[in-house]
Amino acid sequence: MDRGVSLPAGFDAMRAFLHAQWEDGGRRSEDLAILLGSLDRGTAQDGAPADPAQWSDWIDAVLTVRPDLKGRIEDGGVTIGPGEAFEAMRAFLAAYWERGGRTERGIGEIAEALDRDRATAGLQQRWSAAVRMAQPRS
Repeated sequence: MDRGVSLPAGFDAMRAFLHAQWEDGGRRSEDLAILLGSLDRGTAQDGAPADPAQWSDWIDAVLTVRPDLKGRIEDGGVTIGPGEAFEAMRAFLAAYWERGGRTERGIGEIAEALDRDRATAGLQQRWSAAVRMAQPRS
């Protein structure tokens, strides 16, 4: 059975997954590079992303997948399954793309690929690797 993913680890897995997609795309997508920069939690002392609004957007995405968590997230210690974190990433990207007027080509390509290919072995392996990388060492 898969162990749960904390919300910060899910956020970090999303960033790691998107970074791998960007690398595979030859680092050509400027809009994806901008998103990756805004998701970086390594620069703030409090662990917040470079753009704090991205955390709120992540929580909104998680709540689309797990509405039962509403009101419990603030308590901390909430975990979701790796598959739920993947679905939250899909929701996050779809909302991001929609807010941008669907003009960010790189984001749109990834969002569409996630919808189309989410069950493929390669995509699932990449997601599993991102989750493992984001999980704190025990």
